[in-house]
Amino acid sequence: MNNVKDLIDESVKVLEDLHSETLDDDHNGRLATCKERIIELRLLHHFFTCGKLANKQAMQPCNDEEYLAGVLDFAQELSRYSIIKASEVFNY
Repeated sequence: MNNVKDLIDESVKVLEDLHSETLDDDHNGRLATCKERIIELRLLHHFFTCGKLANKQAMQPCNDEEYLAGVLDFAQELSRYSIIKASEVFNY
């Protein structure tokens, strides 16, 4: 899991650098989408290492909308993961 954490940390650093730049609306929209995906990955990593959902403060830099979108994406991925694991156990 350390390699995953290193990649996530590197991605967060890039996002922080981009966040500090002034971008046009189109680039800001793409940046928000990237943040949501990174938040989703960070939430998944945190969940599988700690067993609980990380709060918004742990996911910075992000705003409320980006955090919520990341949480919703996380919930979808966790649902998919659960279905796959359940089907493996019951050999469907």
